[in-house]
Amino acid sequence: MTELKLGLLPLYLQLYREVAPQYNEKVEAFADQIAAALCRPGVSVTTAPVSAVSEEISTSVKMLEQENVDAIVTLHLAYSPSLEAIDALTSTDLPLIILDTTPDFEYPEDHSTLMGNHGIHGVQDLANLLRRRCRPYRLVVGHWVESNVLEETVNAARAAKCARAFRNSRVGRIGGDFKGMGDFVISPEAMEALGIEVVRFDAAKHVCTLEEKEIADVIKEYQAYPVVDKGDVSANLRSTAVASLLTRKFIETEKLTAFTCSFLDAHQVGVPSPPFAEACFAMSRGIGYAGEGDALDAAWLGALLKVFPAITFTEMFTPDWKNNLVYLSHMGEVNVALLEAPSLRLQGGSYLPDPKPLSFVGSLKKGHVTIANLTPGPGDTMQITTASGELIPYPETGCKRISAYFKPYMSLKEFLRRFSMEGGTHHSALCYDVPEVFWDDLAGFLGIEHHHIG
Repeated sequence: MTELKLGLLPLYLQLYREVAPQYNEKVEAFADQIAAALCRPGVSVTTAPVSAVSEEISTSVKMLEQENVDAIVTLHLAYSPSLEAIDALTSTDLPLIILDTTPDFEYPEDHSTLMGNHGIHGVQDLANLLRRRCRPYRLVVGHWVESNVLEETVNAARAAKCARAFRNSRVGRIGGDFKGMGDFVISPEAMEALGIEVVRFDAAKHVCTLEEKEIADVIKEYQAYPVVDKGDVSANLRSTAVASLLTRKFIETEKLTAFTCSFLDAHQVGVPSPPFAEACFAMSRGIGYAGEGDALDAAWLGALLKVFPAITFTEMFTPDWKNNLVYLSHMGEVNVALLEAPSLRLQGGSYLPDPKPLSFVGSLKKGHVTIANLTPGPGDTMQITTASGELIPYPETGCKRISAYFKPYMSLKEFLRRFSMEGGTHHSALCYDVPEVFWDDLAGFLGIEHHHIG
């Protein structure tokens, strides 16, 4: 997982500073305790000063913006009036997580800890205004030691990072669309509203002269894997390497978060063959991908890969009714890091132009997985549709493809029925070991619905 940067915003009441200054050091110490407890491998915390009035809160939010944190986490050290914070928190684009916790686990009969443990006042005040102003936020609740609330905070921050990445997607497109394929196609206006920018591969701009050493180095990358085809594939290795290099340079030059490719006409824009192998490498490096000109799902994969590396593009192909399985595959694109024993194969379909590309093949690894579908709905609105199950590796055979079986945690019949009744598209992200609550948090930050079907 990539590193998370949390911005802790401790909120307090100016009146208490003035009438009960003996508590100032105590509340600051608790904020420091929470910041230290949130830190863990892969997670850093930037803590703003304890802030009580609107000018302080605005300054703190701007500081966290400059630090480019992935999310603001508010910590209510006592009652903190919402009108002091609401303008700053609704004017920032940073995702917002409200941490509802207190220093003490129980409340004594003598009321001795009341002053230091009534942050829920401020939580309820602020949450009400955020909801009324349609500002997305997530709420995590529990004692910071005697519950898993800090882990929930980190998990919510991962969803915040993913949502922010999706809203800032920059997707490269090599070639056109697959004519007639419409389930993932939305209007340019809807793409812009989602924050997805599409950059087309232009032969005049993006085709460049490649040095022989560059080509040889990429060929060496391929030669680390066995080739299942018999015969001389040296010419195909070269053209595949050239396609990879042109795609890599396209990604680097345009600062892309993802890309998509049309296998039917990529060659018409100057890429010698479909960059299937590079798509496999790119996903393993955290760059999103979807096939057939699908910029929407390329952005989706790119955002998910920012927080979880074990994710790949996939399609459901064939049901196995007898064994309650769905066969997953795609012609030449998979996260190569998720294959049990990756090898290279010449893609020889008659629909592919010469020179034919090499691509990775093999069975996906065993594990608990989620099929996560970004589902367009009426008026190009979005929802997330998920289903959980087991990934069962495909038996080794002489017919090498990208292969796996998905075994849903429900009957295959009901899974397929509900998936399509929700409008699930035929392009999905296959995700290993992602907590189910992540999808609720992600949908919340994106301001859309999440439907889990089993």
